[in-house]
Amino acid sequence: MSAFLNQHFPEAHYKAAYEAGKFVFWVQRELTQLHIEYLVLNPADIPKSQ
Repeated sequence: MSAFLNQHFPEAHYKAAYEAGKFVFWVQRELTQLHIEYLVLNPADIPKSQ
C-alpha cells in the first residue's frame, strides 16, 4: 500500500479515522509507521443519517 501511494502521490499527506474497538491498536501502529495521521473515533460521536 505505501509503495503505491508514494509512487502515485509522492507529496500527499494522508489521514485516516477508525472507530474505537478492540482491534484498533495494530491498525494504529501500522499507519503510524507509514506516517499516516490517524484518529480513533468514539462510535457514539459518529453522525448517522436518518
